[in-house]
Amino acid sequence: MHGFSRKGPSSRCSEATDTEGTTGYGLRSGCREAIDSGVFALGEVVTSAHAQNVLYSVASNFLEVKQLASTLLRQLPPSAVGLQVPERMRSVLQAALDLSTSTKPFDSVSAAHLLHLLLPQPHLTEALLHCAQEQGFPFHPPSPLPNASEAVILELNTLAVVQLLLCCLQSEVPRAEASLLQAAASYPLYGRAHCITAVLQPLNFETLTQTEQWRCVVSELIAVCYRMSDVVSPVVQSSSPEGLIPMDTDSETSAGLQRILQEIQPRDSNDFFTSARELDTHTGDDQTQTTHTPSLNTVSDFVHSPINLSACGEGYRVTAQMVLVCCWRSMKEVAMLLGQLCQSLPLHCADDTHAGLITEEQVEGVGLYFRRQLLQSRHRGAFELAYVGFVRLTEMLCRSGSPALQQLPARWLSEVLEEVKSSDPSSKLCATRRSAGIPFYIQA
Repeated sequence: MHGFSRKGPSSRCSEATDTEGTTGYGLRSGCREAIDSGVFALGEVVTSAHAQNVLYSVASNFLEVKQLASTLLRQLPPSAVGLQVPERMRSVLQAALDLSTSTKPFDSVSAAHLLHLLLPQPHLTEALLHCAQEQGFPFHPPSPLPNASEAVILELNTLAVVQLLLCCLQSEVPRAEASLLQAAASYPLYGRAHCITAVLQPLNFETLTQTEQWRCVVSELIAVCYRMSDVVSPVVQSSSPEGLIPMDTDSETSAGLQRILQEIQPRDSNDFFTSARELDTHTGDDQTQTTHTPSLNTVSDFVHSPINLSACGEGYRVTAQMVLVCCWRSMKEVAMLLGQLCQSLPLHCADDTHAGLITEEQVEGVGLYFRRQLLQSRHRGAFELAYVGFVRLTEMLCRSGSPALQQLPARWLSEVLEEVKSSDPSSKLCATRRSAGIPFYIQA
């Protein structure tokens, strides 16, 4: 597979209306006939070729184009989009899974839009099981119910997608713990987390039927988020990343990581980040491979062809910028996912008066995580990312029905103010010129 062809909105629109010289004319003439008849029936003038062009636009560099294409595809006739065809569904699903591990951040957004398109499909669990078996994951999706309503189908499919993405993360995080360099080059973690957050957003958590399975998934999601943060936080939180050498357990990659982190240091201009030099790790035969960038070059590739992940083995080529992007975006997606879980999930009370999905202990643990990020981080980006999730958490605490949780924000604020006033030498508060994340903490 080759890279995404990057095209502006004008060329996208041109493709959508003039493919093969006749597609656009057919659409325009069909529209005129429908308008002349007094009724515009979109389903009668849209063909599969039109739908493919819109589907291809999901790969655009522009977020607005992605969103518009995804919205339009949900309005087009299912027969034109063709996702009910098993082979086509599996191809689009595989493309989404591959894009979720791309080293290009925009690709994970495309993956999330593709998954949104697949969620309403009644037979999605079969496609998920097929992809999981190909990857060798111990994946057991919930069984589809006969004559299930659209809401139940959406819930079961969302649960299955989250379970599969969680399986992927649980297999990739230990590899990232062993070698952050290889993770940044081949399977950055942030794409999976972004997709999980995205597919959870439209779900109504107050009407779920698979409560026990959701509780297990939530517990595992929180645990894997903590592990992801532990992997990347040494780079993100260090006061001088250029002097920090996380110890990769793989001796062959640790030297490469050291060279890369030496490149991550302040520059007098932004030229370094716009034209980063490529740094190669050397294998025994001095062969290298470009980083994994799953991509779509044509509409037929997008729909029908799997994306090659690592055709040449374990070699890779990585830049200092790539390591930073992997770490920063992983921290961002962890904050967004934890904030989403706390804000959206119904609370499970200890006295079982409310059969929710997240416990008071889990919420308090997430609060402790955000507090540490805000109070001990030195880099502005690190505590700004934590601030977004912490705001979501505090909003949930204030409106929760639990007296124990409602008093947490006031208690946390009192504790940090006392620590600031005490000036205790053993304090772990970040001592920087502008107090780092402490103002963000108090503001939230």
